[in-house]
Amino acid sequence: VELVGLDRSVEVDLVAAADGHRYTGRFELDPIGVRRWALGEPVLHPVRYRLDVPATGSDTAGGEGDVVDDEVGFRTVATEGTDILVNDEPVFLLGISLHGEGPTGGRRAHGDDDAATLLGWVDDLHANFARLAHYQHDEAMVRTADRLGLMVWCEVPVYWGIDFANPATKANALAQLTELVVRDRSRASVLLWSVANETLPGPDRNDFLAALAARTRALDPTRLVTAALFTHPPAGQEVTIDDPLGVVVDVIGVNQYLGWYYGERADIASTSWTSGFAKPIVFSELGAAAKAGRHGDDDEIWTEEFQAAVYVEQLKMIERCDACAGLSPWILKDFRTPVRVLPEIQDGYNRKGLMSEEGERKLAFDVVRSFYAARV
Repeated sequence: VELVGLDRSVEVDLVAAADGHRYTGRFELDPIGVRRWALGEPVLHPVRYRLDVPATGSDTAGGEGDVVDDEVGFRTVATEGTDILVNDEPVFLLGISLHGEGPTGGRRAHGDDDAATLLGWVDDLHANFARLAHYQHDEAMVRTADRLGLMVWCEVPVYWGIDFANPATKANALAQLTELVVRDRSRASVLLWSVANETLPGPDRNDFLAALAARTRALDPTRLVTAALFTHPPAGQEVTIDDPLGVVVDVIGVNQYLGWYYGERADIASTSWTSGFAKPIVFSELGAAAKAGRHGDDDEIWTEEFQAAVYVEQLKMIERCDACAGLSPWILKDFRTPVRVLPEIQDGYNRKGLMSEEGERKLAFDVVRSFYAARV
């Protein structure tokens, strides 16, 4: 593996399989001439991967295998107490969640153009982080994030009440996880591997997700493991996160919808969050819904004013949370879903987006954007 244009080889862990053989070699990164990739400063180095197949059997010389050219960033990620460190410096993740849906037309996102538009909107929000939920997204998304200097959270579709006791289900999840990590572990933008979304604790679930976390670390020990935990917190009180998955993950993801599904808006800001794990907390989902263009009093549900008012209180709460290392509100734009059927409001769309399904900004977009702009 070599850095193109430099005299020295870049050193990485390399595991390759070819013709039934497994080759493992360890190399060390020579820092001379290598600049780190960082948020907002996405330095990418041209890298060439070459697999030289060793001689086997009667062969004496072996042969040269595939050559692949790529652009790769080099940086470090770690935690220290309740902080997330990138290149040894604490960062606060100013994020947004995304579905793999195109900018317009209610279709799937695909390719460089869609990735550039969607992540361009993330950049317009003054965000530095995107949660790619709840499944594997197009590879163009992480490659574009590499070029833009955005961090991302990547996730496999393990959520709600799947059959955690079924060995076939676990094998399926492990296979999908392996494919995702192997595909994207050379992308500097990938900060977090998420093994689950909104699952309920129990022995089978706990063992299942612990196995996914172990596989993740075996494939990529250089990044952080997380999961978005399901919570139903009492507004205005102290919430203690005690899900046993907190022992397994490096970063605790929290999905909560205070002011929307439960709790009074007036009590959101006084709600406090702690855990017994002394680990960073990222609010992986929060928010409220509104139909773009629907206006009224901020106590009128489905209006842009109502949604914006919920965000104002949520952001006050987050400012008070010492263990909070970031957030990724739900969600960048409205997206198709057949279970959202309220006529003239939902019409087959989840309306929690900061933008409509066609990219129209709602009032809440500017609320979040202003909060982020003050912290960039």
